[in-house]
Amino acid sequence: MSDNSAPNAADTMSAEALQSYWEWWQELGVDQDYVEAPQGWFEEETAPAPINPKPSSTRQTPKPIARVEEQKPPPDTDIALPDTLDALLQWWPESDALKTVSGIGPSIAPTVQAKPRLLVISDMPDEDDSDALFSGAAGTMLDAILHAIGISRNHCAFVSILPQYCADADAELSTRPFWRKLVAHQTGLLQPEYVMLCSKTANMAVTEKDLAENRRSLRFINLNGGNIPASASFHPRSLAKTPAIKGSAWRDWLRLKGLMNG
Repeated sequence: MSDNSAPNAADTMSAEALQSYWEWWQELGVDQDYVEAPQGWFEEETAPAPINPKPSSTRQTPKPIARVEEQKPPPDTDIALPDTLDALLQWWPESDALKTVSGIGPSIAPTVQAKPRLLVISDMPDEDDSDALFSGAAGTMLDAILHAIGISRNHCAFVSILPQYCADADAELSTRPFWRKLVAHQTGLLQPEYVMLCSKTANMAVTEKDLAENRRSLRFINLNGGNIPASASFHPRSLAKTPAIKGSAWRDWLRLKGLMNG
């Protein structure tokens, strides 16, 4: 009977037997010498010494890689804002300053006229606005409200804090104070008789107070050194999404009507 067990290495083993013994262990995949106790697990590895290092007589210092500076838009403090309404409308589509981080769709210019009866300031254009603010479904709701308080759209101007529809208007406002500066500048050019702030973002941008507080107590806003009678309410788009707030919104607009009627 043949013996399939591992051969025993003897001190006097021949070279041929030793080779056979070694090949047998290799077939089992055990061709390394192991011990039960861990050895040197926490010792730092040392890099092997270089083999026959040859000193370089003409060692050259690598040249630094030239950095390519990213082109950034000018700081907001360097942006020159137009000084007339006509210049504003011409500047709007040409300016690189009117870029948001998360904006979707075109940049929509304000609807302006000198000294309007009412200026409606919203947070941003709506997704379904075409080429003008309040040209979509929210505009239809706003027209009904304006008609109910006895004012024509033709006597109104419309401005938005952000030039594009954005997924998070509050985040856009908090990361770039320029939007506050722009809406204050537009209001100064327009010189409206009354102002309605529509939406949480619009109220925060103009007054640095939240919508709930302004709905209770806002009577005037101070922009460019002048006090303008004002009121605050929800954005018309919110009324379609949450019909339960329509009654509260109507009271806001009645408050504005009371201001306008003196």
